[in-house]
Amino acid sequence: MKTDYDMKRHSQNTGSHLAMIDDEFVDWFSICGPPQKCRQRLKELLDMGLDHVYLLGGSPVTQHGPRQEALVRQTSHFARDVMPHFR
Repeated sequence: MKTDYDMKRHSQNTGSHLAMIDDEFVDWFSICGPPQKCRQRLKELLDMGLDHVYLLGGSPVTQHGPRQEALVRQTSHFARDVMPHFR
């Protein structure tokens, strides 16, 4: 991945490197999906000793619009539907 991933297009929705990132990799690398799945994945990681999580919304958003709105929705869902189960 290190040699073939196109970091110049990291934040773009196009690029041949996107084929390298399949669903299996996303599931292994991240906590994503519906709230139930996120809660299950987070619990598994906490049970393994995880003691902090970084909430990332992708690359920085420099323009207002659909992408920024999606990042706000993602953060809101995580705060409302996932995190309260771990208090």
